[in-house]
Parts: sequence; C-alpha cells; structure tokens
Amino acid sequence: MDYSIFFIKFFGYFYFLIGFCFIISKKARENMPAQTKSSPFLMALFCLLMGLPVVILHNIWEFSVVGFITLIGWGALVKAVVLLAFPDLIFSKLDNWSDNLLKIRAWVAFIFGLGLMYCGYYPYWC
Repeated sequence: MDYSIFFIKFFGYFYFLIGFCFIISKKARENMPAQTKSSPFLMALFCLLMGLPVVILHNIWEFSVVGFITLIGWGALVKAVVLLAFPDLIFSKLDNWSDNLLKIRAWVAFIFGLGLMYCGYYPYWC
C-alpha cells in the first residue's frame, strides 16, 4: 500500500473516531482540557508519534489531499514543540474552551474524517 493512501486512511479513521467520541460523550469533552493540563509531556509525545512518521515517510508538498496529509504531520510536530517548550501558553488557551466549542470542533473532526476516509478508499485524486 502506498504511504499516501495509508496516511489518508489512518488520519481519516483517527479524526472520525475522535470526533464521534467527543460528539456522543459529554464526559470526554469535559475531561479533555484537564487531561491536557495534567500531562503536557504525554500529549507532546503523542503528537510527536503522530507527526514524525508523516514527515519522515511522506514529506510531499502538493495542492491535494496528499499535501494536506503532510501539513497535518508538520502541524503535529509544531504542536509537540509548543507543548514541550511553552506549556503555559497552551494552558491559558484551554481555559477559554466551552462545551459548545468542543462540540463544534468534534463535528468538524467527524466530517473531516469522513472526507479523508472517502479519499482513501476512492482515490480519484491520484
């Protein structure tokens, strides 16, 4: 399987499942800011594990879904560096998040994940 197809499907399922869980579970939406504050190192490690394989194996910059996957990988790396270097900056932003904002972000992630899964299984963009 091509790396592009793999990463498109991977991030499609990832965003779809995360969005779905946050849509149906109020407890997950309530716990997310607290979990990020309690363990910024683990969150940064997770972001590194999500971003580094994409940057190393799939550093393709083009104006399509393939380039967007590369952008997601670089975004995860930047987020990991910011979480490690400036955790207080992230904590101050988390205080302003409401349940409605998290619900909207969950719906965006859910729809985005559906779109990526569609692109992964019907790769007409190649």
